Amino acid sequence: KYTVRQYDRIEISEIVEELGIKHDSRLLQAFEKIRGFFLVEGPDDVIAFTHCAVQYKANGLIDSTFEELGVHVMPIGGCDAIKHWTNLQIINKLGKPFYIMLDSDKTKEVMDSPNLIKLRKLGYNDSNCGVTKKREIESYIHPDYFRNLTPPIEIEYGDWDDVKKICGEHPMSGRLGGKGVCDRHFLKLTFPLLRKSFCPDGEHDEFLDIYHKIHDMCEA
Repeated sequence: KYTVRQYDRIEISEIVEELGIKHDSRLLQAFEKIRGFFLVEGPDDVIAFTHCAVQYKANGLIDSTFEELGVHVMPIGGCDAIKHWTNLQIINKLGKPFYIMLDSDKTKEVMDSPNLIKLRKLGYNDSNCGVTKKREIESYIHPDYFRNLTPPIEIEYGDWDDVKKICGEHPMSGRLGGKGVCDRHFLKLTFPLLRKSFCPDGEHDEFLDIYHKIHDMCEA
């Protein structure tokens, strides 16, 4: 037997009580400690950005990882999923500062990011959303990483290529991980290789730009 109740606003406390979550549960304690959310597309993005923060801290470019900063890196899907999160007011109901980061999905430099256009239409702006400068998170695995493996894998791709597709169709697809190339290899990227991808000109570091926006968001 089910009872359906409809209210003008959601009472989180009632939901918590009906789910049997005690007020002293670790789940609630963990949520209370969270200072903000870094919302990304999928698990691969969580792996990548978390690894970047660890490496950048180890090399003295930032003082805290996302975890130490109190920021929860959470996969919520692409623009279609975010549209639902927005329409249902889920993101705002989290009651915490947030920053959304999606793949640009650009296929060439001189084009607008379709994902950024969608985010703008949903009402988000530079203060709470952005997209990667390159096509996708896999684009930040520098080809030199594969050339330095033993034995090396010769592979070429640019900033706007579909890296997952290229890896899936490569003769060494098994070692590359195919479409799972990020999950297989991103955690093995050294700081110099990350800098080569995120800061190719040696001055403007894309990861640091993202990190500082999230850091400032939590300090506001």
